Amino acid sequence: MEKKKKKATQRRRACVLYGSSAFISIAVFVLFWCTNVFRDAILSNLEIRNGTESFVRWQRPPVGLNVKVYVFNYTNVREFENGEADKLRVEQVGPYVYRETLSRVNVKENCVDGDRITMHTGAGDLRKLGLIQRINGLENHRVWGDETCDRIYGTDGSMFPPHWIEPPDNSTLYIYAKNVCRRLPFRYERRAYSNGIPTLRYKLPSNVFTSTPNKDSCFCSKESYDSASRRCPPAGTFNISACKLDTPLLVSFPHFYSGEDSLFRKVDGLTPRPEHHECYIDLHPRLAVTVDIKIRLQLNLEVRKAIGMPFSGNLDDGLILPLIWLDTGIDDLPESIQLIFHRSHYLVNAIEAGFQWCSLVSAILSLGALILCLKKRDPPIPASFASPPLGICCHATRTE
Repeated sequence: MEKKKKKATQRRRACVLYGSSAFISIAVFVLFWCTNVFRDAILSNLEIRNGTESFVRWQRPPVGLNVKVYVFNYTNVREFENGEADKLRVEQVGPYVYRETLSRVNVKENCVDGDRITMHTGAGDLRKLGLIQRINGLENHRVWGDETCDRIYGTDGSMFPPHWIEPPDNSTLYIYAKNVCRRLPFRYERRAYSNGIPTLRYKLPSNVFTSTPNKDSCFCSKESYDSASRRCPPAGTFNISACKLDTPLLVSFPHFYSGEDSLFRKVDGLTPRPEHHECYIDLHPRLAVTVDIKIRLQLNLEVRKAIGMPFSGNLDDGLILPLIWLDTGIDDLPESIQLIFHRSHYLVNAIEAGFQWCSLVSAILSLGALILCLKKRDPPIPASFASPPLGICCHATRTE
């Protein structure tokens, strides 16, 4: 009887052990399959805090910018002025290449190009990491005369809030380009591969510089200071004169890529090609940090005829002339940065997958063992133990 009681006790202990194991396995399973705890623990290292590696890399980025400058040379100006040519002929010259390095000072107020930029460090809320909050103390530029278009919103393009690349919010990213006083939307296009790791590619839409009465009309210039009506430039160009003290400048894709036909009527020699003239960003699929980038923009001059200024000659009023275009990208990543990107993708994914599948298998096995343990019942106690032994009787004596 003592042996059977001992076995029953051991079985109960085993059931408790299996139950505890099942509970822990299910908790780990839920933690890694149904929550973002592991992801958030990794992303917390992106927070820009003084004394951390992320702060050092943010303050002095180890990667510089390569800027290629292409200039348009007008080769038949004399023939055009003499009426011997109907179109101005341009020839692309370059590239002239230079490297730009960046350094930032003060965590909250970054002095870059003379501007004081206040950005969110991610402290307390990684959903705002890298977002520009103010430029020179202003949350709105007050350039376009419209609250939506004047709003300062987006990052500087080096990093983005991690949730921006997660479904369902992964469709559009925003970079705030202070040189043109507007935010630029980059929309998810496809998965790509850059610097040895898979990336998420976001592309600047081909119609981003097309403003109509029904789309981005607030970026169109007003007819006059107090006028409510606006005049939009040709499709494929963006008038930045309001941002540049009324200088007649427009921005477009290089070679007027995606521009309307009127832009080519008076200018010959332009060869727009998507593969050479589009803009895109490749992001780390977990960290939302820029792995590769190509920003290609063209600066154009709008001809404005004025009384007493005859030098414009045969140039039509409103004609848009290409001047230069810039192809901006980043240097080859240092080995130290490549190692960080590789580990944060391949190694972290392997660790996460290991915990996920191990917790799943452990949960299944421990639950199965618990069920089998609970199904086993203690055997019934034999009658010989349930009733007094033979030969032993209990007598009741009645006393009168």
